Amino acid sequence: MGKGQPTVSIVMAVYNTAAHINDAIKSLLAQTFQDFELIIIDDGSTDKTVDVIHQFLDERIMVKRLSHQGLAVALNIGIRLARGEYIARMDADDIAMPERLEKQIRYLIQHPKVAACGTAYEVITDSGALRPATVPLLTTSFQLKKALPRFNPFCHGTMMIRRSALDEAGLYDESFELAQDYELWLRLASKYEMTNLSNILLQRREGNAAEQKESRQNFYGLRARWQAIQRKQLPIDSIRYLLRPLLVMILPLPIKRMIRHTIKS
Repeated sequence: MGKGQPTVSIVMAVYNTAAHINDAIKSLLAQTFQDFELIIIDDGSTDKTVDVIHQFLDERIMVKRLSHQGLAVALNIGIRLARGEYIARMDADDIAMPERLEKQIRYLIQHPKVAACGTAYEVITDSGALRPATVPLLTTSFQLKKALPRFNPFCHGTMMIRRSALDEAGLYDESFELAQDYELWLRLASKYEMTNLSNILLQRREGNAAEQKESRQNFYGLRARWQAIQRKQLPIDSIRYLLRPLLVMILPLPIKRMIRHTIKS
């Protein structure tokens, strides 16, 4: 690639991810599509994350260190530094399959009306085993736009987005502590076609803190829907989809656990 403009800019925001970032970077350097830059924004890590990154002597890797400012701020800084025509997301504890970038680039080139492309993925459990994703895989733009008022049908770490679409729709809303990706997808989907590839091109690590963040996640998801309704990016009857996140926020944690157990049994 040399010093020319890369086709893809991979933007990775990291915070205390020393345990897994080595595998994440290795999976990106092993891609079949090599015309990329990797922009890593360290959001104030206090562990050995940056030391691990600096072990990789690859001119395509850029590291910028910040005081801790949150995911949305870090991602926006990374996107503004990016030189590529396409912005790919990747989390520091995930693993990309070797053909991930190649398949997404090929699809976006062949489908110029599609602004953002996610993929199917597997989940890495705490024990290191792999299990299928629980979110249903939707692939057509029609299916995805129909689902967006109800839930987020995209895995953030799999996404590749045209830079031109981000320039028009805007970057991440920095007032969102969580669900900043969902808020962005709602804006993008109001202007562009979006898709998920059916290929499993990412292994996503699922942390054990998900349950504790659930109420806050639902709050920001609810806020994203409400703002989209106010901006007329979602139809007014989408208000009915605010009920479930409201209930999730209100119910005590033991009752939510009992409901989950009942559903699974």
